[in-house]
Amino acid sequence: MSGAARPRGVLALLARVLGALTDAALAVSALGVLVSLALIAWSVVMRYVFNRAPVWVDDVVGFMLVGIVMLAAAQALRRGEHIGVDLLTGRLSPRQRRWADAWSALASLAVSLILLVNGWQSAMFSRSPGSSASSPRARSRFPCTC
Repeated sequence: MSGAARPRGVLALLARVLGALTDAALAVSALGVLVSLALIAWSVVMRYVFNRAPVWVDDVVGFMLVGIVMLAAAQALRRGEHIGVDLLTGRLSPRQRRWADAWSALASLAVSLILLVNGWQSAMFSRSPGSSASSPRARSRFPCTC
C-alpha cells in the first residue's frame, strides 16, 4: 500500500485476516493444479499403457478447474491484478478511480453471492431423493437450477 494510508484498528485486522484467507485459497488452488496434473497423467497411463481408461477423471478435473480458478481469483482481485479495462480507468481521476474500484468490488461480491446461492441450490436439488440425478456420474452432469 505505497502512497495510501495504512489501515488501523479493525480495518488492519480485517486486512490481515483477508490476506491470510486469500493466501490459503491460493495455496489450495496451487495444490489443485498439482492434483489435476497427477490425475491427468495417471489417466493417460491407464488409457494408453493398460487400456483401462478411468471415466471419472475428466469430470473431476473439470470441476477442480472451476475451483482452481475461483480460489486463485480471490488473490488476483486482492492484489489488484484482476482483469480490468485500463482504457477506461486510465482516464479517470484518482477519486473517480476509487469509485470505479468500489463499484467493481460490489459487482464481484454480487456475482460471488449469486454463484454461491445457485451452486448450493443445485447441489441440494441433485442430492434430494427422487431427483433424476440418482448416480454420482449423473449428479455431476445435472444442469444448474438457476
